[in-house]
Amino acid sequence: MTDVYRHHVDFSDEYDGAGRLHDPARRCPGKRRTLRIRYHPSRRGGFDVEASGTDLADDNAAGLFAHLDAEAADIHGWVDRLLGAWSEWLVDWPDPDKARSFPFAEKVDHRDLDSELLRKMWQRLAEAGHKLFRLLFQGDEALEELGAAIARALHAGDQVITVSSDEVIVPWPMLYVPEDVWADLPDDFEVDLDSFVGHRHLVEHAFALYGRHRNDVRITGRIAAGAYYDAKLHRPAHHTLGSALEALNLHTRLERGTSAARLSQRLRHDGANDHLVYFCCHCVTPPAGEELLHFGVEAGERVSASDLRAWLRRRFQHRPLVMINACGAGRIGRRSLRHFSSALLERGAGAVIGPVVNIPTAFAGAFAQDFFERVLPGHRPVQFATVTRDLVRGFAKEQHNLLALTYMLYQGIDGHFCREEQDADAAAAG
Repeated sequence: MTDVYRHHVDFSDEYDGAGRLHDPARRCPGKRRTLRIRYHPSRRGGFDVEASGTDLADDNAAGLFAHLDAEAADIHGWVDRLLGAWSEWLVDWPDPDKARSFPFAEKVDHRDLDSELLRKMWQRLAEAGHKLFRLLFQGDEALEELGAAIARALHAGDQVITVSSDEVIVPWPMLYVPEDVWADLPDDFEVDLDSFVGHRHLVEHAFALYGRHRNDVRITGRIAAGAYYDAKLHRPAHHTLGSALEALNLHTRLERGTSAARLSQRLRHDGANDHLVYFCCHCVTPPAGEELLHFGVEAGERVSASDLRAWLRRRFQHRPLVMINACGAGRIGRRSLRHFSSALLERGAGAVIGPVVNIPTAFAGAFAQDFFERVLPGHRPVQFATVTRDLVRGFAKEQHNLLALTYMLYQGIDGHFCREEQDADAAAAG
């Protein structure tokens, strides 16, 4: 064999997941994590919890440790109650004076809605987020002190947070954590937006299962993108797709698909080379079985996580950003290994973002448009997590809408689009 076909392996080489070793490209610098929280299955049942961070304690070089005496099913049930509160008080809240009207869901801008109703809704969401945080850290003295230390750290300064677990998957951006987290909330309290974790901090969920991954989506020339959607949502009455597709058309080389067959064809072939993948459709969970993305009403237009795994046998080649803008598609629950986010990460996605609630169509369109317009243009890369937090703050401040908190980011704090011809120092994301 000649040197043309020989690769000399050294310790800096990377395995690309497709059966090949290759020389690593120079990495773009990432953000230093200021708070790490890890959940490990414990031999005595439940989970061992480990936390470390610069603001966590006076002497925490080795981290803080505790034990959570709860099973994964218990925790998923707690999360269900949080999401149920968001459905009850925001997404599905009915207008008492107008039949079949849901004011919080139908409008992106909530400023002109009744101020007392809005205040009550914010309080109920804060209470639900506060309750879930306390459940996660309620137990023996060590666990409760760990929760108190995390709460103090969250108020000591802006944090860059990675929560790691293959079993405990919690929508941390939606948790409401006052500085004195063990004090009960008053009956009538002013909601402090910065006490929502996702409003103040950068936060991601990471999986040990999928290993170490690059923090940049390397591109040369134009960004290659694939958009897959239910054509019925591409109508003016829905306000869901038009502006987002315009942003993608302007800044990417866009391929579209409006059927399961087109999605299958692209993912099996050139779609695996995309740098950005966008899904916008309905997501339905049958009474038993896998969640399904619906690209139409026919049975053949339903796509499961198993389908995505089969179609992506080649794996994604450029660790793309994937947004699944479909109801609840960003949640990884009891059937974690059978969910869309898991399937896409397993098959090489670099970062996945999607809502964990039944997201209203009007807000889904506004979020996607703003997200793409911020991460795609310009010469200086912007990290996906920074944009997500900025949108949370923007929608809350300018339109009194908290729905951006429901978008969960998996393995994407450092993710950004990086042009190969750029100097790596210029690729430090904002």
